[in-house]
Amino acid sequence: MVRDDLPKSRESQSCSRGIGLQGATITELSKIVGVDQSNASRCRDAALAKLGTDSEFVATKNLIEEFYRARIA
Repeated sequence: MVRDDLPKSRESQSCSRGIGLQGATITELSKIVGVDQSNASRCRDAALAKLGTDSEFVATKNLIEEFYRARIA
């Protein structure tokens, strides 16, 4: 998921902090899941690529984000 409306510096920040400029870092995710950082990074990259091609994946992501926002509100 590449956001053309963001300057490159914010796009880079997005990559290091997670989708949408918030959430867990790759380091945090790798510790939670129990994989090294390079594997966590590859999984994240694959998920971002899939967001551009799989509408069901996008719908699932959006549903998860809705549930998350409802929980933290």
